[in-house]
Amino acid sequence: MKNSAQFVAFGVLDSKGTMVVNLLGENAPAQFADREYFIYHRSHDDDALRIGRPVHSQSNGWLIPVTRRFNKADGSFGGVALAAIDPNYFQEMYDRLDLGNNSAVVPGDERWDASGAAAVRRSQYRP
Repeated sequence: MKNSAQFVAFGVLDSKGTMVVNLLGENAPAQFADREYFIYHRSHDDDALRIGRPVHSQSNGWLIPVTRRFNKADGSFGGVALAAIDPNYFQEMYDRLDLGNNSAVVPGDERWDASGAAAVRRSQYRP
């Protein structure tokens, strides 16, 4: 992850939301059952990749969770695979575009669960 421009963390949560593989940092919490993405995957029987709303992590600051459900061999819920993207990755990428003043970038994809939240917003000119 040290060489990754966008990913800051990876992890695997079991069916109860407990972190069983931790590449999120030393101070990462052990329990994630209350997280929006975990609740979604536990109650939706699909394996679609999901891009969540930005959240503030105790160990990594702001991040965008990218998650996917996985099932046990019997087809029941097995847990969630988690990757965390640094929001600055998008900021730096969109800074290279000439968006102009008072503009925003809003991703338009069913995997983006940000409810219309802008990935990047620019309210004034920045040279």
